[in-house]
Amino acid sequence: MHAKSAPHCIARPDRVEEIYAYRLPERRPFTWFAMIVFLVLFALGLYHDAPGPFYLPLVAGGAMAFYILIKNHSNGLKLTQEHLILPAGVSPRKVPLAEIAKLDCVTRSHRTDMTVYLISGAVLHVFSSDIPPRRFFVRALRRAGVPVVER
Repeated sequence: MHAKSAPHCIARPDRVEEIYAYRLPERRPFTWFAMIVFLVLFALGLYHDAPGPFYLPLVAGGAMAFYILIKNHSNGLKLTQEHLILPAGVSPRKVPLAEIAKLDCVTRSHRTDMTVYLISGAVLHVFSSDIPPRRFFVRALRRAGVPVVER
């Protein structure tokens, strides 16, 4: 799999264990914009002597934007020779490939849903926003020996 094959796909031949990686573009510019909007509204509220309840949503929204900027969560997923690493906010979920019974990819009009069925019977759902371009990812999964069902 080459990086030219799909946008945001990274294939590194120097890292033997990594087969496929997909990372979404960072949302930092939007978060910075939101932070600036909150600060401007806060300043306008101070300038016009706004009542106390006016500041509650501003402080909450500004705190959330600040938290997002500080944490800088990574979005996307990674396939190695031994694991499918699914994003889960702060701590990614490592799913051993040997424990995957099948991976179900369903395309519905504008999005793809992915469900991972484990041999133990557990079911893991992946957010559609974290799923890479389907044909490249499915090809990489099949090369790694993961049974994939496409619908």
